[in-house]
Amino acid sequence: MFEHQWNHKGPQGEVVATLNIGGVTINSGNIIVADADAVLVLPTASICEAVSAGEFRVAKERQMMERLRAVETTLEILGLKGRKNMTTVAILGTGRMGTAFVKRLIEVGQPVTVWNRTAAHTDAAAKAGATVVTDIAAAAASDVILISLTNATAVNAVIVELIKAGISGKLVIDLSTLLPDETKAIGSEITTAGADFVDCPVGGTVGPALKGLLLGMAGGTEAAFARAKRILDCLCKRVELLGPIGAGAHMKLAVNLPLAIYWKALAEALVLLDGSDISTDMAISMIADSSAGPAVLKNRAQIVVDTMNGTDQPGTFDIAGLLKDLDLALVQSAKSGRSMPLSEETRKSYIEAISAGLGHFDGASLTRHLSRT
Repeated sequence: MFEHQWNHKGPQGEVVATLNIGGVTINSGNIIVADADAVLVLPTASICEAVSAGEFRVAKERQMMERLRAVETTLEILGLKGRKNMTTVAILGTGRMGTAFVKRLIEVGQPVTVWNRTAAHTDAAAKAGATVVTDIAAAAASDVILISLTNATAVNAVIVELIKAGISGKLVIDLSTLLPDETKAIGSEITTAGADFVDCPVGGTVGPALKGLLLGMAGGTEAAFARAKRILDCLCKRVELLGPIGAGAHMKLAVNLPLAIYWKALAEALVLLDGSDISTDMAISMIADSSAGPAVLKNRAQIVVDTMNGTDQPGTFDIAGLLKDLDLALVQSAKSGRSMPLSEETRKSYIEAISAGLGHFDGASLTRHLSRT
C-alpha cells in the first residue's frame, strides 16, 4: 500500500523521510509516521525507527511513545486519519506574530504558504520552510486561510482580494485584533462569499506562539469552529468558542486592557520603594512571586529588571501595540456608552512614552519612564 524509507544522519538523529502513498511522494526534513491510510508529520527533534512493515516505534526527546496504536490515536486527534491529502494552509501577514504562526505550524508538520504586502518581510517565513507567493489569489487556493494583520484597513484590503479570487468552501480565520463591529462586517463579507469564518485573536506574544501556548478567543458558528480547531490547537494551549462572530474580538480587548494598565500601575508601585535601598532585581522578584505579579511579569522578570536598570528591550508586544489596543478598548467602551476613566488616564502615559521615543520597546519601558519622572 505504501513505501517508506528512513535515512538517519547526524548525531542529533536528523531524518529525511520519503513516503509514497497512492503515487504521491512526500519528501521532508521532518519525520513522517504513516499507516496505509494516513500521514503524521513530527518535528525533526524526534527519532523514528522502522520496526516492521506495519508498525513504527517513535521516540521524541528520548521518551518512547506507544507504537502504532498511539500513532493512530494522534492521527484521529489531528483529524488526519483516513486522509491521504494534508489540508493546505496560507497565512496572510508575516509580521512578528504571523511569522511565529508560520514557524509553529511548520514545526508540527503543517506546510504553509505565505503572503505579505511587503515581500521582503517574508524572508524569515521562507527560511522556516514556507512557500512564498506574491499575490493573494495564489494564497486563496489554500483550504484554510489565516489572517494576521495590524488593523481593519489592512484586513479589509486583503478580504477584497480573497473574495475576488474566490473562496467558496474555504475556511478563513482572522487572528488580528480589531473592534467587534469591524470583525462582524468582515465576517459577513466572508460568509456571503461562501466561506466559513472564525475570528480568533490570541493572547500571548511571539514566545508562546512558537511553543503553541497561546490563548485563543474564537467567535463563529460551531461548524466553522470545528473546522478551525485542528489548526488553532497547534497554536494555542487553550482555545474556546465564546459566541458568534465578533465574540473573540470582544474578549481580546478585555484581555489586553489590564496588561496595558499594569505597566503604569507597576511604575507607581516602584515609586513606593524610593529611599528603601531595595534593589530593582529584588523588588521585581518579590512582586513577581506575589499576588501582584501577573503572568507577564513572572515570565519576563529578567526583561523587566534589565529595562528598569536602564536598558530598553525591543518589545514583541511593544508600547505602540499596547496603545493601539488601548485605543480600541476606549472606542469600544464609547460605543457601549460606558466610561473607562482609568484607561483614559493610562492612555496619556502611553502618548507620553511614545513621544519620548519608546514606542518600539517593551511595556516595561513605560514603567521605567514613569517611575523616573
